[in-house]
Amino acid sequence: MHKILTTSIAYISNLMFFSGLIILMTISAHGSLAAEIGLVYSIVFSITQIFSYNVKSIILFDKNKNFANEVVNFRIFFGIFICFFGFLILKEYKINFSSNKIIFALIFILVQNWLLEIYLIISEVNKSYKVIRLYNLCIFINIILVVINILLFQNKFLLEIFFYIIFINSFFIILFFNFKNISYFNFFSVFNSVTKMFSLGSSVSIILSILFWRVFIYMHVEKEIFAILFSSFSIGSFPGSLLSNILGPSIIKNKLSMIFYLRIYFYITTIIGIFIFSLVDSKILNFYFTNNQLFFIKTINYSILGSPLMLFSIIYRLEYFYLNKKDRNYIFKNDILNSVIISLLPVVLINFDNGYIILLYFLASLISFVMNYFLYKNLKTL
Repeated sequence: MHKILTTSIAYISNLMFFSGLIILMTISAHGSLAAEIGLVYSIVFSITQIFSYNVKSIILFDKNKNFANEVVNFRIFFGIFICFFGFLILKEYKINFSSNKIIFALIFILVQNWLLEIYLIISEVNKSYKVIRLYNLCIFINIILVVINILLFQNKFLLEIFFYIIFINSFFIILFFNFKNISYFNFFSVFNSVTKMFSLGSSVSIILSILFWRVFIYMHVEKEIFAILFSSFSIGSFPGSLLSNILGPSIIKNKLSMIFYLRIYFYITTIIGIFIFSLVDSKILNFYFTNNQLFFIKTINYSILGSPLMLFSIIYRLEYFYLNKKDRNYIFKNDILNSVIISLLPVVLINFDNGYIILLYFLASLISFVMNYFLYKNLKTL
C-alpha cells in the first residue's frame, strides 16, 4: 500500500503543482500574475497532454515498456520544440506579461515535468521506488519554498524558485536518462498503429476542449475573474484528475471497487453544497466577503458538486478501457463526441448570461457522466 501511496504522491505533485500555485496566488491577492501563469500553463499543459491522456493506462494495463520508450523519444523531441517556439514568441512579440523570464521558466518546467511523468511511470512498472521517494522529497521542498515566498515575501522570489526547480528537475532527468533508448532517434514511432491514432484523437479532443474553455473565458472576462474561475475549476476537477491520471488505472487493474465510496462522496458533497448555498442566499456571508470572494465561493461550490459525477464518469470509462482491449476505439470515439459537446458549453453560457459561467464544470461533469454511463451499460450487456 505504501508503494502505491509513494507513486501517487509523485504523480500528484508532477501534475498539480502549478494548479496549486495558481490557487495560492489567487487567494493571496496576486490575481493578475496568477491569470498570466494560468493562461500559459493552460496552453503548454494542453499541448503536452494532447499526447499524454491515454499513455499511463496503456503502459500500466499492458506493461508495454517498448511503448514507454517510444513516448520518451517523442517527448524529448517535442519538448525541445515547445521551448524553442515559446522562446521565439516571447522574444518577437510584445505580449503584456508581467515577466517574460517567469513565463519562459514556467514553459521550461512544464516540459521537464512532462518528460519526468513518463520516467515515473517507467519506474512504477520497474518497481524502482527509491528514486520516486527522493523525487517526492524534492517536490515537498519546492512547495515549502513557494508557500514561504508568497506568505512572507509577497511573491518576490518566484523567478529564483523557478530556476531552482529547473535545476532539480534536470538532476532527475539526468538520473533517469538512458541514451540507448533514443539511439535511433525514431521520434514518431509512437503513432505507428491505427489504435494509437484513435488514442491520439481522443487526447486531442479532450485537451483542446479544456484549452478552448480557458482561452475563450480569458478573452471574455477580467483577469481577476479568470483567475477565480481557473482556481475554482481546478479545485473541482482535482479529484477527477487524481482518479483519471493517477489512482484510477491502479484501482481498475487491481479490481478494486470504488462505486460505494463514490456514492458516499456524492451524498457528502450534495449536503455540503446545499448548506453553502443556503448561507449565500440568506445573505449571511455578504457581511464577511467581497463580491469577488462570494463569486469564488459559489464557483467552487458548483465545481465541487460536479466532481462526484466526473468521478463516476471516469470509473465507467476506465472499466470499459481495461476490460475491452480490442474495442478501445469505441471509447476513443466517445471521448471525441463528448469533447465536442463540452467545448460548446462556455460559448452558450457566456452568450446566454455571463453569470451562468459558474455552472461550467458542473454541466461538463453531468454530460460526461451520462455519456460514459451509457457506454458502461453497453459493456455490461456484452
